[in-house]
Amino acid sequence: MRRAPLSSRSETLLRDGGVNVSHDGSGSLGSCLRPRSPMRHVVDADKLISMNAAEFEAEVLRIARAMWPQAENSGAAIVGGRERDGIFITEDQVALIEATTDRTKAKAAKDGKKLDDLARDYGRRYPMHAVKAWFVTLHEPTADQRQVIKALKNAAVQPVSFSQFRSRLIDARAYLEARSDHPFGSARSLDETGSYKELGAYVGLDILETGSGGATWTVQDMSTRLADGGRLVMLGDFGAGKSMTTREVFFALAASYKQSLSMRFPVHLNLGEHVGQTDPSEALARHGALIGLAAPHQLVRAWKSGYAILLLDGFDEMAATNWSGDANLVRDARRRAVQLVRAFFASSPSDAGLLVAGREYYFDNDDERREGLGYGPGTPQLSLNDFTDDQLQAFLQRKDIPTWLPRRPYLLGYLSARHLLPTSDFQAGPAAGWSHLLDGISERESRPDAGIAGRVVREILERLATYARSTEDGLGPLTFEQIAHSFHDVVGRAADVNDYVLLQRLPGLAVGDPVTGTRKFIDTALADAVAAGDPLRFALDPHSDHLGFDPRGWKKTISALGAEVLAYRIDDAALVASQGVGKRGGRSFRGV
Repeated sequence: MRRAPLSSRSETLLRDGGVNVSHDGSGSLGSCLRPRSPMRHVVDADKLISMNAAEFEAEVLRIARAMWPQAENSGAAIVGGRERDGIFITEDQVALIEATTDRTKAKAAKDGKKLDDLARDYGRRYPMHAVKAWFVTLHEPTADQRQVIKALKNAAVQPVSFSQFRSRLIDARAYLEARSDHPFGSARSLDETGSYKELGAYVGLDILETGSGGATWTVQDMSTRLADGGRLVMLGDFGAGKSMTTREVFFALAASYKQSLSMRFPVHLNLGEHVGQTDPSEALARHGALIGLAAPHQLVRAWKSGYAILLLDGFDEMAATNWSGDANLVRDARRRAVQLVRAFFASSPSDAGLLVAGREYYFDNDDERREGLGYGPGTPQLSLNDFTDDQLQAFLQRKDIPTWLPRRPYLLGYLSARHLLPTSDFQAGPAAGWSHLLDGISERESRPDAGIAGRVVREILERLATYARSTEDGLGPLTFEQIAHSFHDVVGRAADVNDYVLLQRLPGLAVGDPVTGTRKFIDTALADAVAAGDPLRFALDPHSDHLGFDPRGWKKTISALGAEVLAYRIDDAALVASQGVGKRGGRSFRGV
């Protein structure tokens, strides 16, 4: 069922969410940060921010208190028998404020005279202070209002719109522009360019609220809830589209802010860029510096004053610094790793939205996740799902889709971008597609900074598939020791701190037993395809010592898909040996 509208308070023009794909076949998992069509977001003048006089005055004073937190006297006051909306006195500055929603010339004349008199008075009382007086209007001051203020001939008195006044706290538009030139998690074009900017049109995904009886959310629903100060947790496995969806939420909220439909603007952090940080203020300042913001500290002020909607992507990328066979020690390490997220939940203003996203199986169960991240039982947990048949057809712009194709957005996007999808007049088998697909998955999870190439990631998964064949279904469970041994078998050394991120978030693995914290393969076809790796190496070189490869304990025979992938890779190896032709060279089964 579809979820009912969440609130009438947020009058926002937002879009449904989904996955991007361009019609030239270059699939992608994210959206362009700038509007892809000027008709997508049309400003409705009747939907601009609307507040009564008291609400507007309170909002202006909230901004002022955030700008001058050290002021001894702050807020409304009676001076000379007349009420003043705001007076703020710091060590070196006096700020005087009159705020109004009235657009008449008479109002400007009245408030302007009050500010002029007050500014001259405080100039005499505080001769060593800079005195500034602000005539703040909800909308842009009219020409008549500006003329009245100018006629006062007092440079200390300035007419400004609410937007201009707020920009002194944080230049949100400058932030949104700077943020658009920085990557959004793992959202990339899946063609050879790997661009995080040049992405295609958007196809909707189903976003289910867990434990709700089937309620579905859209990007619009999520954005509306966040704009209203709600908190959300979004979960999904590898390739489900978490970064893409978070990016789309950012884009929708940014459009709403730019069109004056919301007073709050989105701030998006890639948590993988903040490993080891525990203080939200330090993380926000670092984020501002990373994207090239001229005044990074402004983000901290905006967050503390409740004007920032936080989008925290990738809690699973915050590496735990302990890898042990003891499940309790691993849980403690995970909890320490996400201390920053927990601090954001604890310290963020109660009326400011917050979204955190990450892999569902990073934690062993819901209780560990809630306690580790620091959110309460009332916080909705949203789960990203694979494509339905209709969404798949919209994504690929075709209806003749083989049943073996995976329904996961990233996997499909990769096949599409590499032209590995079978054409309508030639249906390729799954072996070639899965083999190239595993190369793409492994390359995406590689860590060049730690010396872990995509090939190494694939061989680790293949070794884990060998361990899994010792179980009845060939999926697991896989223990911490087996994961660590697989790394050692492939790399030739024990895993260190820099390798923990990879080992704790290997693609295609889910929690097997919440009590012991074991993992297992989430997809039978994926496990079957990677299970071909160790037999391939043995077939090509049967006389070498293949460390860790012991078929005597196997309970699961290789499947038909695994045998096809094995045969395909043996054929490829023979081709390379005899002709020097790469995996894709001259292959007639490739799609166009």
